[in-house]
Amino acid sequence: MAAAHSAAGQALDGAEKRACQGVSQADRDISPFLHRDSITEVRPLTRSSGASDDVYGSERAVEQPAGATIVLLPAPGVTAERLERIVQCHIARNAALGNNLQEMPLCPLAPKGVTATATSTGNGFAVSISSDDKGTAAEILRRARALHPG
Repeated sequence: MAAAHSAAGQALDGAEKRACQGVSQADRDISPFLHRDSITEVRPLTRSSGASDDVYGSERAVEQPAGATIVLLPAPGVTAERLERIVQCHIARNAALGNNLQEMPLCPLAPKGVTATATSTGNGFAVSISSDDKGTAAEILRRARALHPG
């Protein structure tokens, strides 16, 4: 059991090293959501999950909570690709540290099993953070809203 635990830890460390390659130490240490004044919007993220029969026997898609999308203002020197790299680094780092990080109670990238993408909105960026687990999806949205309650 100890060997399996050690191997899992090494795999997580390797994943962190790969994900954080080329990411500065400052970007590794500071959440991309630290500057709350750069957050312009938080939206619930949903995904279609299968189909459900309605009263007439026809199927319809059911929207399920999946997490949150955080919209950010542009920042000098930041591209969607760079932001994506930083986000992926944070997810890998959080996993290597065990995910339950008390020093990051509001970071929506910290819960176990999150995935995220960063895209350009034309006038800023959108970071969509999700999980297939309903409880984790709700926690992502709770944390995102705590960062930007407006």
